[in-house]
Amino acid sequence: MEKSISYDAMRVANLEPASKRKFFALANRKRGAALELLARVIFRIDYGINDFEKRAAFRTPHGVRFVDLYSPSNKLSIEVKAGRACSKKFTRKQIEKDNYILENSQLVSKSIWICFQGATASLQSIINKTNIKYISFENIDLDPCNQNIKKLIE
Repeated sequence: MEKSISYDAMRVANLEPASKRKFFALANRKRGAALELLARVIFRIDYGINDFEKRAAFRTPHGVRFVDLYSPSNKLSIEVKAGRACSKKFTRKQIEKDNYILENSQLVSKSIWICFQGATASLQSIINKTNIKYISFENIDLDPCNQNIKKLIE
């Protein structure tokens, strides 16, 4: 097994830069989809939220916002970040849209960002200036009954 892992790592290391970007983009999308599913399962099993819509769209003056998970009955939107979340232009735009939706829409009353590998201090600072709730699984066990999550959805 160890040989195939190192062989795969060598194959990735020997890719051209454009191919590496494509490879890692694909890997990130797959990891993101898996962690969205995990978030959905956690909220379904431990909090009884089972009406999640995937990729719900909301119109804002800043453009359309597609949220990862949306529960209409709980008026809850969830953004899942699989990798370490950084303060990039795209991410800041997502926050701007989410904050607009929270302040101006009757459809969402809570917005949670789940960052499985944490977020940079600058991104946390931006989120903290809004009504968006943030949770990181970076330094805690993946315990679905985590008190931090309970506080966010109550």
